[in-house]
Amino acid sequence: MERVETDIKTICFQSPRWMQIEIQGFMYGLLSWSLTCLEDKEEPIHTKITVEELLEHADEEFHGWPTSWLEPMVEDFIALHLSYDVQQTLLVNLERVFQDSVPTDINIFTILANGDILTTEQWERIYESIAFRNPIEPIKKSQKTRRLQGRRAVTPIKKRKSFTRHKILIVKSN
Repeated sequence: MERVETDIKTICFQSPRWMQIEIQGFMYGLLSWSLTCLEDKEEPIHTKITVEELLEHADEEFHGWPTSWLEPMVEDFIALHLSYDVQQTLLVNLERVFQDSVPTDINIFTILANGDILTTEQWERIYESIAFRNPIEPIKKSQKTRRLQGRRAVTPIKKRKSFTRHKILIVKSN
């Protein structure tokens, strides 16, 4: 169990934000599925489930996210043969691990562990925080030549000040 916690902590400190979010949903889905199997007196080893199903168990918004990096973790977790009580303890410990190692704006494990679902507003904030562009940074527009209804092209003022070869030769000859 301690190895699982240290592995999760390492992933959270070394991975990009989208992976930090996905590992939280994955661990919630994995623990929920495993605990349900144990409650139903089934062995998780005999019950097949995909990573996509585990993530969708946490939230359907994870549909389409890359999952190949999580696939080995399912078999490793099942191979541990953790009891129901140990998994309950792991659930509580993972909540602490995620609080310590994941930024507050993308910490969703506590919400999922409490049985709540993520709202549209929460997902919008999450997507803003994992965007590749800084949302505060203004978008730079390129200045293009525009046509004004049948008249000559209007070039932006900054572009008009460029020197031509003809202007450079006149300046040098004077």
